[in-house]
Amino acid sequence: INHKVCRALQAVSPLQCAENPMQAPVAFKDFHVSVLTEEDGVIEIRVTVSSKMTGSVFEKVLSKHIAAAQPLPGFRRLK
Repeated sequence: INHKVCRALQAVSPLQCAENPMQAPVAFKDFHVSVLTEEDGVIEIRVTVSSKMTGSVFEKVLSKHIAAAQPLPGFRRLK
């Protein structure tokens, strides 16, 4: 990662460029971000999210969709 790319990435995250310009990993509470460069001009950003965080977000989204869903004809939501 050259200095120009590093500065751009620091603008959107607290990424600190590593000594190794080919890889710069950063760990947060519930996820891990790594930046890899294999070719000139190609940057691969990989985000690994913990299953606990993924599960909680999925449950929230699913609950909202269930609450907003149209009732099925012939079925009552609550008795």
